[in-house]
Amino acid sequence: MKKIIIAPDSYKESLSAKEICDVIGQAFNEIFPDLEVVKIPLADGGEGTTEVLTQSLNGRFIEVETFNANNQPMRASYGLVNNDKLAIIELASSSGLADISAEDRNPLYATTYGTGLLIKDALNKGVEEIIIGLGGSATNDGGAGIAQALGVSLLDSNNNEIPHGGKYLKDIMRIDTSNVHPQLKNVKLKIACDVDNPLCGPNGATHIFAPQKGASVEMVEELDKALENYADKIQDMLNKSVKDMAGAGAAGGTTATLVSFFKNSTIQSGVEIIGNVVKLEEKSQGADLIITGEGKIDYQTLSGKTPIAPLNVANKYNIPIIAIAGALGQDYEQLLEAGFKGLYSVTVAPTTLQDALKTTRYNLYNLSLSIAKTLQAFSKN
Repeated sequence: MKKIIIAPDSYKESLSAKEICDVIGQAFNEIFPDLEVVKIPLADGGEGTTEVLTQSLNGRFIEVETFNANNQPMRASYGLVNNDKLAIIELASSSGLADISAEDRNPLYATTYGTGLLIKDALNKGVEEIIIGLGGSATNDGGAGIAQALGVSLLDSNNNEIPHGGKYLKDIMRIDTSNVHPQLKNVKLKIACDVDNPLCGPNGATHIFAPQKGASVEMVEELDKALENYADKIQDMLNKSVKDMAGAGAAGGTTATLVSFFKNSTIQSGVEIIGNVVKLEEKSQGADLIITGEGKIDYQTLSGKTPIAPLNVANKYNIPIIAIAGALGQDYEQLLEAGFKGLYSVTVAPTTLQDALKTTRYNLYNLSLSIAKTLQAFSKN
């Protein structure tokens, strides 16, 4: 064995993708001292995307005074890479659910305005391209807060700007783009989106995702109608049809705003975008083994989660691939049928989640050591 690729997602609340790469790499180099270990931390467009890409591409982090989803002041950061020409931004960093306590979550008033300020700062710095990850949002405002932060005026019947929050989208009568940020027509925007839900209706942003953000049955109906009005005004005034667009329902409808106001925007799988940026396929050439993983591997992994990017590369070039996860879940064996040669869990015995998180690094190292020794034994035969 001469070369391996380690390309995992993070184990949330436990180890970052970079830490996982380091632990597995250390174990394998102990057994194979001359082994070339190529570490490629990955993410799927959700939390951790900015950190993974910025560090992998030797970029820098920019911290900005902004607002969280409840419009409270906070500081959040985004990444600049490629000589400051590419910005990496996560919706979760300033409009995220994790920053809002359960009792304070209310998607009627939650806003993406804070994320809009991050985008505005990047545009002011002259970026030519933006990658925005949509995972982990607390919002259901259709991305209207982003539009407002970038100079779009969403006006009611009295010609007043509507307040922030999905509740007020029902009051939009006119959209004024005369003061929109001038770079929206030039910058290239890649939207990391791994759902295909439309903006409105029973499979749309509100019905599917708002309840987990704190929406009651009554809120769901109100917010869905409000998003429908927003979509109608976008259609009438911008000639852009977003109501039934696949993916427009991601992150409380944020995709709808991004594709409507950014002239050069595309929706792509998060893992596909990130895999391309970090040159996963190129770096995997000539590898003897690929190791990937995520916090929990189950049948849902096949729907576009992070391990699928290295799996696709492995299948394309006939490279053996295994996955090491924090845990193996329902119908995980489906991944063996998809091409994985082995699936491993770092959880070694029944335990509480808290105790499992404490021992993850130790267990991951020992499991990786065991796998490496097994491969060494077979390589001698």
